[in-house]
Amino acid sequence: DLEGSPILCRNFLKLCKARYYTQCLIHHVVPNRFVITGDPTGTGKGGVSFFGLLSSADQDDTSTSQQHQRDEQLENRFLASSAGRRLTEEECQEKGRVVALELYGLQDTVGSQFLITTTQGAEKALDGYPSNMLLDSATTSQSSSKP
Repeated sequence: DLEGSPILCRNFLKLCKARYYTQCLIHHVVPNRFVITGDPTGTGKGGVSFFGLLSSADQDDTSTSQQHQRDEQLENRFLASSAGRRLTEEECQEKGRVVALELYGLQDTVGSQFLITTTQGAEKALDGYPSNMLLDSATTSQSSSKP
């Protein structure tokens, strides 16, 4: 949701516009709950934020040292977990919810990976998952049309 998580939404939309997700596979499926994608390696271990992508594209700058460039890339690779808001209990039961993911549940490692819920209702979708692992990135038009 743009109001609650503007940085995560911007990251997701910019990666889409850059066609970052074009060759990404769905690398993890949890039946009756969600699918995970957004990792260009297809392993669930990769992916960077849009800002990390920009940082790696700026490697041609010869005025800075190579070590400084590497430090900057690592710093920009991920977004802080605080960039997004936590999902409500009702939102965890919605179908079509798009949620930014942290790598291995580690704080401040939001990159390009996300999940999409495939079912709705109690004990489905994200219902019952630890709320501290779920950051709202964007929603479908179905979810955002609610009053």
